Amino acid sequence: MRGLFLPAIALMNRLGYTKKFMVLGSIYLIAIVVMFFSLYSNFSQVIVSTQRELQGIKLIKPLTQTMQTVQQHHRVTTLPHDAFMRNEQAVVETELTKKMTLVDEGLPYDTLLKLDDTRLNKDWRGIKTNWHGVKLKSETWTAEQNFAAHVEILEQIQQFKETVADYYALTFDAGIDTHYLTDIVINKVPDVLEKLGELHTLS
Repeated sequence: MRGLFLPAIALMNRLGYTKKFMVLGSIYLIAIVVMFFSLYSNFSQVIVSTQRELQGIKLIKPLTQTMQTVQQHHRVTTLPHDAFMRNEQAVVETELTKKMTLVDEGLPYDTLLKLDDTRLNKDWRGIKTNWHGVKLKSETWTAEQNFAAHVEILEQIQQFKETVADYYALTFDAGIDTHYLTDIVINKVPDVLEKLGELHTLS
């Protein structure tokens, strides 16, 4: 092992004290620069990853609220359509439009190409198109058709939420506690809300 350092030892023996300190200082400086650069790179990756996850969480919230409002819309469209219920339906549809607008605002947008052609945007446009059809036709459908159409939209939004979670790396968090909390918000809460909606309808 000593043989590996013989050239360095020979070089240092030829240098004066001033030059020796300069060489050692340069070595220490290089080591410090490399260490700080490594720390900066690691922290930058963590910051970027955290910001991406926060964007995903911000998008998940209005999606969950959209699912709740779709369930409300199903309930009001199954009741007799007198003047009061038509007004209630209009209120729910207005609220649903607001929730969908929040989703629109949270979707990724390519500022360079001025295009929103990512998979998320395409999938979301498909969901909104289906919703527009339900909104126009729900009054003419049978109860079974109405139920099936709303269930289809809810399933599409749930699948979209899972796609959002994957896109923003929410489902790949290394922390066990964070992983399970995310799973509850994305997968478990919608099921609970749906059950509560069914109980509310029965009551």
